[in-house]
Amino acid sequence: MKRPSPLTLPLALASTDLIATSFAFLAAYWLRYHTGLSTPRGVAAFSDTLAAFGYVAVIWLLVFHACGLYQARHVTSTLDEFYSVAIAVTLSCVAFLAAAFLAQAFTYSRGVLAFAWALDIVLVTAARTLLRAIRKQRWRRGLGLRRVWFVGPPGPAVAALFGHPDYGVVTAGTSSLDQVRWDEADALVIAASLPLDELRAVLDECERRGVEARFLPTAADLLLRNGTLETVAGVPIVSFAAGPALLWRLVGKRILDVVVSATLLILFALPLLLIALLIRLTSPGPALFRQERVGRNGRLFRMLKFRTIAIAQQHEAVQSGGDHPGLTPIGRWLRRFSLDELPQFINVLRGDMSLVGPRPEQLTFVEQNSALIPGYRFRHRVKTGLTGWAQVHDLRSSTSMEARTRYDLHYVENWSLLLDLKIIVKTAFEFLFHRNAR
Repeated sequence: MKRPSPLTLPLALASTDLIATSFAFLAAYWLRYHTGLSTPRGVAAFSDTLAAFGYVAVIWLLVFHACGLYQARHVTSTLDEFYSVAIAVTLSCVAFLAAAFLAQAFTYSRGVLAFAWALDIVLVTAARTLLRAIRKQRWRRGLGLRRVWFVGPPGPAVAALFGHPDYGVVTAGTSSLDQVRWDEADALVIAASLPLDELRAVLDECERRGVEARFLPTAADLLLRNGTLETVAGVPIVSFAAGPALLWRLVGKRILDVVVSATLLILFALPLLLIALLIRLTSPGPALFRQERVGRNGRLFRMLKFRTIAIAQQHEAVQSGGDHPGLTPIGRWLRRFSLDELPQFINVLRGDMSLVGPRPEQLTFVEQNSALIPGYRFRHRVKTGLTGWAQVHDLRSSTSMEARTRYDLHYVENWSLLLDLKIIVKTAFEFLFHRNAR
């Protein structure tokens, strides 16, 4: 069996992206000047659009690569692909505008770029979805599969990873290291703990034979990912900081929080005042409910929400979610559309919370969960958020805390500004079209 090249998928994706983007710009030019959808003052020369496309191709490929769209990854749905492509295309357009302003080497139509932005997101997503569907069909017919040897005790991981037809792998064998038939291996997955000398020998052998080596991490391995390796007196030590190590990423996240929360508070000032007034008119008591929650590094803060329960039946452990016999008429409606969470933009602006992060819990629940769920306290290495990785996967208060914690830890381990933007876009989509209120 011919060994699949690791460059096949990235090259296919890059070619598909360029073809889809070419069609997007051609269609954008046509929509701008030949359909009557807009009223341009003049018609830009088609040659200018063609000349600018050379810059488009380079910028798009570089930005898509920086966004991780050419990495080998398992895409769970077309919607996930859409979010990733939307962010990459938007950043590409911004980079294109910056290059046009700084270089002054080409001309372009902003109207054409606006049409191309929308069309490119749709066409690139559709093309990638078609390409992955063709790839899966080939796998199901037994074509292009990678032969993987699994070293270690067989268990659920073998069935989950190598028994799925859409992952493109087939188990060539499950055995100990000395039984691996290297000529029948495209990759080696190791789940067993090995002595350092033996591990080095295995990696050297994999490199010599061109076989990819992978490891199934333990829970401790996952927790060590965000640690910082230091050497003290010649001894390697892994230390954990209170948050992500790169300062500029924290600064970028804070700028995003301030800009978005301040903008939304200004835009929705009148609706917020109207909701507060309706709460006061329909139920005696304050419009806002303040509850102590645990934030980053265990710091306590007062989280704000619109009050949804009558004062006489209000209880600290109940206001966080779920149905309650004391819900006011306006409160039931606010919870249905998650509008009771809107005052938390004030928490974001003050720095108590972030737009994206694990949802904040009460101190009592934090103490209980920390004793029961391994790694739970690592949720608090980042700021808690209005929305998070668990929420956009529809894991809310009705879902077990263990399941939500797994998704929260995934966010903490893989946090980036691009991931934040993806979660924000997905949250907006869910709010506008699905409305899965908590």
